[in-house]
Amino acid sequence: MRLGADDSRKHLDAILEKNAITLSETSILENAQSFVIKLRQINTKEMASIEVSATSSASTATTMGTEGKKAPRKNNLVIEADSKIKRELNRKDLKYSHRPSVCVVIIKWFSTVLLFLLLLAFVNFSKIGAISLSHMMSRGVLETGTAQQRAHGILVLLQIATIVPHVFSFLRGILTGALRKDIPWPSRRSLIGGVALSVVESVGTTLFVFCVPGLTGPGTTVLLMSGVFVLPVLYNALHSWMEHRGSTAKFFFTVALAFELAGLCLAGYTFANHNKVPDQDVGTVGDSTSFGVMVIAVLCLSVAWIPAIQCRLLNTGSDADVTLAQPIDESLVFASEIMGHSEPSSNGYQSISNSNHMRPSVRLNNVIAAQPAPKPNRKLAPSTWKLTIVMSAVKAVCIFGFSILFYAEVLPNASADDWVKGWGQMSQLTKTDWVMFVGNIGGTFFGYFTAYFACTTRMQRFGFSVPLTLFSTPLSYVTFYAMCPRGVLCEGKYTTVGNQTNFVFRPCFVKKALNASNCTMYGDAFSVSALVLLVVAQTLSNGYLLFGSQFLAMLKEDQLFWTPMYTSGLLEQWLMLSKKTEYHDEQHEDPVLKASRTKVIICTTMYREADYEMRQLLQSINGIHRAQTDGVRKFESHIFFDGAVKDVNFNPTDFVLQLISLAEEELGVKAQFCTRTRTPYGLSISWNLNTKLTNNLDRDMFFKIHLKDNIKVRSALDMVFKIHLKDNIKVKNKKRWSQVMYMSYVLDFILKQEKCSEEECFILITDADVRFNVNSVEALLDLMTRDPSVGAVCARTHPLGSGPLGWYQVFEYAIGHWFQKAAEHVIGSVLCSPGCFSVYRCSAIRDILPEYATNVEHAFDFLTKDMGEDRWFCTLMVQSGWRIEYCAAAENSTHCPEDFDEFFKQRRRWVASTLANLMLLVKEWSTISRLNARVSVVFLLYQAALLFATLIGPSSIILVVTGGLTYAWNVNPTSTVILQLIVTVLYAVMCLTTSSKTQLNTAKLLTFVYAIIMAAVMVGTAVQVAKDISKASDAALIHPSFPISTTTLYLAILVGIFLLTGMMHPSEFYCLLHGFWFFLCIPAGYLILMIYSICNITDQSWGTREVKEHSVRVAHRNWQDRLTAMFKEVFFCCFTRRETRSVESQTEAGVRKPMSRSGSVNESSETNTDTKTARTLNTSEAGLPSIHEAYDGLEDARESFSDTEEDDDKINNEEGVKVEEWLTSDFDAYDSVVQKFKENGFENTIFISKMTDEELKDMGIKRSGQKRYLMEKIKKLPDYEIVADVPKDVKSWLTKIGLIMYKTNFKQEHIKSSKDMEILKSFSRKDIETELKITKIGHIKRLMQAIAKLRNPTSVERKILEVGQRLKKSVLHKMREHQPEEEEFWQTLQNLCLLPQSTAYGLEEDLKRDLGELRNKWIVILAVFNTLWMVLIYTLADQGKLLSVASSNPVGLVVLVVFSFVLFIQFIAMIIHRITTATHFLARAPYRFGAKYRTAWALNDCDMPEETEARRARAEAKTQAEERIQNGRSTRVAKPEEKQPLLRQSEDSIYIV
Repeated sequence: MRLGADDSRKHLDAILEKNAITLSETSILENAQSFVIKLRQINTKEMASIEVSATSSASTATTMGTEGKKAPRKNNLVIEADSKIKRELNRKDLKYSHRPSVCVVIIKWFSTVLLFLLLLAFVNFSKIGAISLSHMMSRGVLETGTAQQRAHGILVLLQIATIVPHVFSFLRGILTGALRKDIPWPSRRSLIGGVALSVVESVGTTLFVFCVPGLTGPGTTVLLMSGVFVLPVLYNALHSWMEHRGSTAKFFFTVALAFELAGLCLAGYTFANHNKVPDQDVGTVGDSTSFGVMVIAVLCLSVAWIPAIQCRLLNTGSDADVTLAQPIDESLVFASEIMGHSEPSSNGYQSISNSNHMRPSVRLNNVIAAQPAPKPNRKLAPSTWKLTIVMSAVKAVCIFGFSILFYAEVLPNASADDWVKGWGQMSQLTKTDWVMFVGNIGGTFFGYFTAYFACTTRMQRFGFSVPLTLFSTPLSYVTFYAMCPRGVLCEGKYTTVGNQTNFVFRPCFVKKALNASNCTMYGDAFSVSALVLLVVAQTLSNGYLLFGSQFLAMLKEDQLFWTPMYTSGLLEQWLMLSKKTEYHDEQHEDPVLKASRTKVIICTTMYREADYEMRQLLQSINGIHRAQTDGVRKFESHIFFDGAVKDVNFNPTDFVLQLISLAEEELGVKAQFCTRTRTPYGLSISWNLNTKLTNNLDRDMFFKIHLKDNIKVRSALDMVFKIHLKDNIKVKNKKRWSQVMYMSYVLDFILKQEKCSEEECFILITDADVRFNVNSVEALLDLMTRDPSVGAVCARTHPLGSGPLGWYQVFEYAIGHWFQKAAEHVIGSVLCSPGCFSVYRCSAIRDILPEYATNVEHAFDFLTKDMGEDRWFCTLMVQSGWRIEYCAAAENSTHCPEDFDEFFKQRRRWVASTLANLMLLVKEWSTISRLNARVSVVFLLYQAALLFATLIGPSSIILVVTGGLTYAWNVNPTSTVILQLIVTVLYAVMCLTTSSKTQLNTAKLLTFVYAIIMAAVMVGTAVQVAKDISKASDAALIHPSFPISTTTLYLAILVGIFLLTGMMHPSEFYCLLHGFWFFLCIPAGYLILMIYSICNITDQSWGTREVKEHSVRVAHRNWQDRLTAMFKEVFFCCFTRRETRSVESQTEAGVRKPMSRSGSVNESSETNTDTKTARTLNTSEAGLPSIHEAYDGLEDARESFSDTEEDDDKINNEEGVKVEEWLTSDFDAYDSVVQKFKENGFENTIFISKMTDEELKDMGIKRSGQKRYLMEKIKKLPDYEIVADVPKDVKSWLTKIGLIMYKTNFKQEHIKSSKDMEILKSFSRKDIETELKITKIGHIKRLMQAIAKLRNPTSVERKILEVGQRLKKSVLHKMREHQPEEEEFWQTLQNLCLLPQSTAYGLEEDLKRDLGELRNKWIVILAVFNTLWMVLIYTLADQGKLLSVASSNPVGLVVLVVFSFVLFIQFIAMIIHRITTATHFLARAPYRFGAKYRTAWALNDCDMPEETEARRARAEAKTQAEERIQNGRSTRVAKPEEKQPLLRQSEDSIYIV
């Protein structure tokens, strides 16, 4: 019974009073639905009556509590509304899944029609060629002389045409499967069965190809070929009745069997009466013999090609298989399919949990009983290809022997010696013979792969099924009828007139007359009737199965056909019977059912992104959420925020508040209604994004359950949006450790809580500034679901940015994806699936995470683990045997660096990481090749060539610039080389000795100079090419008859490749226009950047997203120290790297740069880290505690910190606390330290916050122990940030910032009002000291910070302030009280690998030293390598004319060969990948205008492939389960006596939240 608004309000007040809860009417008004959801946790039974009238309650609340408040305006101003641009953009964003254009549908239909025609043509070419050759051979053996010799030659051709497909399949099996260690050999049972079937098939094929056409006419042969369906149709009919497969299948198969038998009888009648027709000389073969040959041929192929037998042959598996699949309780199929397949309890039943602290989907699975999803068989790769090797070899051998045997035994006037004679009589073959031979070979080959392409692109209905079942046989029949009067296929005789021998044709298949009008088939009424019956039969049987089977896109041959091989002559029948269908495939699983079990967790790492970057990420997540409301897929979104907690009160940073404010706008959440939880790693803030219901019946079945009161209650498959705020005091910072956190969180907590299979759960990894759409996510998962050996799939990334640097990166990203990623995808595996937008399989992550979560202990580890974590993660994945793919159909956009400094710092990390991982790949090649069969020797050579090209990059650039300047300005090459070498060495020295700022400014200057030079090089090279072509110069030509030099030819090929590549990427062709900027910046990218990267591998900063903090402290360093340091850096080889320092110096260096809560100070350092490297003693020599002792001490310190931080609220107020109260009285030298703090202006924690160790040192605190203790306490202080604002007067402003004691100073300078304070914006530190008379460093620092914030706040800052205030209204929960299991998980993970290491007891100093040594080693290697290479090339270019090869010196030619090898592999791989991408595109394209893309994995079931048999089974299961649910009972078929209700209902209504 529905309650009115007043009654609902009373009932609501009663519940609130009963539970001692007070909620303002404003909160009810703002989010009535969220209020109802929260109240469900109080009393589900009482809330049942309130939920139905929540809207009424909200409307009633609008009239309450308004007394004393200002009435709202009736009309808003124009400026308060959204502009048209914003409205249009928002409207466009709502279309989360764009529909393909009209052109896409037209292309789909055009491709389908083209495949239809091609397949029809190829199949008929193959069939007509085989029958024609066999028919002419059988007629020729009856003749004498030249005609008989011709028949012997046809025998050889026919034998070759029949054996070639099996030899080709044998070779493909060797290349594809023989060398793959992950593919097992078939079991003994499979081998025996495969050999037996191969022998039987060989008998049938040989009889059909070599004998049957000679015993009857071609038309009858065509009819008999369709007779091989008789036993498969018989099996289907019996199986449908015995297994109760449905009335439709029973009807179709039964009628098809009747038609097949009738048609075969008529065909047999036509065959039997063939010899009785006059004028048909078919030899002396008896009727019984010929009829027996025909029957044996039909039965052998019919038996060998029964799909069930082929399926059984493959399902026998390998001896190495380990099956983990479990039997499924059929009574729980529907619930298992619907509710995510939760695990049953120990007693076999499902229980309903009363816990309110479980995850929503966990509670849902506990409410609805469900059988766990059948886990996929964890076995080695299928043995199909190795079985293909055996079967192809057996068939080739058997056909070779049987063809000679049956030819000699069945055909009259034939012997086995004719085969030997035939090899010497090939000259007697006519043009018709060769045309038929080529037609059969080509038609068979191209017909098979056309059929495969039609099936893998999911165009098999009209591109495969229809042409084969309805049109192929009639077309062959009609073709032979049309060829009949022309005498093309018939017997004739050679006549000799004089010295010329001619072959005279006779019209064939005539009764008595020889004219074309009487050319007709024998028994035309019977043969035509047989044709109709057989075509209808194969349409009803095979057509029904093939037309209703729409497999996944991009499947491989062994996934589409029982065995990936083909046969000659009967290709049409082979394709129809060897094509897998879910009716016969016992291992087939409905993709809709499989997709419904998948769970995708979106995990994002975030640090200090801008608001526009965060916004596009949230818009992308919102697109997934909106798409999820129309489907049943399970998504979650988790953002792991580095340095997100400011103080011990768990106040989030401004970046976090900015994210929450944007989430309110984009996701519709409210800060005050979040779930805020204190966690071991910091803080978590989460919401459930509400899912809207539709009226679709499937949604009702998935999202609603019927209770006894007939109330339909909505389930809680809402999308979880959770922000994890990391406290860098508690857990390690940096991106890799955030990845370790969310990977372990998903694997060890979420999946275990929800009982999900790792094979069917994926992590969508994104960066915080990425933009993607639903179609891209579906495309990635489309590839992921088709191949279980794929561990990750990455997408095409488009950089967002403007200016020359942005344009440079547009071209760089384009060629990187066009060539590099495509080549890796084709010849091996992608080596870097970037974290900006990729999908990872959870089972693959489990294999890698233990190694990925290890600490950095060596310098090389730092380059691989912390400088390029994504690439190292993928290297581990490849080493573990997984394959990584690149999906060009999925796209994403990310913001690229537009600032030169940020760009160079980013590439510094990338270059070092790429080199380190390439070295690691080559070094560990033996291990990788043993564990990963997808990685070949070609892949190794390709990667080695890339590494070689990268190492010689600097010298190659110098030579290229030298040659270009010679062409452009006729500059002396020697002078140019020497000048560039001097510049290069000087810049290297500068990178070793100066600050990062100086290095980058110099790099800017060199980039500009080199850009000017490259412009001249471009013009000079173009002029030289023109001279070469016009023969206007003395250029060294390849050959006098070929007036083009090697350089010109190479450049022409290079330009042609790029143009062709751009045309193959039409939507990205514009990227080539930015190649101009890329060309100008080639020296900057491959020379300057390389030197900068190698010289700065000691720099441990991240490089991007850094906030530069300027200190008011003036650092002093005398010139002697600077000169000594510079001398040591330049001549590092002359000094030992094992210097020692005292324990005190080491401790002092350890606290030099403390870790703050909001980030590491190390990361914002702008100086070369190695210049401050401390040479440390071994801990045992220095008397330091062991690592275990240090770790235990750190544990004790953290435990005491966690115990006291909750009570440390006094220091977090805005006024702070005095230094006397902040320091404990038992502190060593308490009075003197306090006095020093006061003397320097640090008398309050407001000023002490964010102090550095350098400032403590300047204050006079020299003792290392005191500094370490003070820095630890300083790190715990809040930031005391000053909010941007314009105060009313100076007094209020000084009070707010804690400097009220200087009110008189400001008054003396006539600074009183806000207008007077404008002068402060121009004050420097010197002005503050001289005019305001403020000299204490702490006060100066605070005042300068306040002056910087002396301005009107921006709209973003106002939103952040408001969000922070609303966020404080939410209740702060403790995870240990509400979610103890998750608390235990995080504590365990924290203790294992997330605890920050102590600077003094860690390996930081050793790491710095080792990085310096590694850097020096790399510099020496790079310098020596490039010097030798440049000297060799330059010398041979100048003096090596006597050694020239093709007018080039041999070393230069080797360089061209190496680069050409890399470019050739990339270009060929690009073409193959474009074909693969086109296949994927065609497979996803719909046939109807306005329809959505069709994928194997989609957010909506309606976008999934329609599979008739699976749909029927699911519909039946749905109907039965719905009846069981409504009746409140469920049966278990295993044991009838154990029947129990599927859903245990209580007297109370069940609410799922």
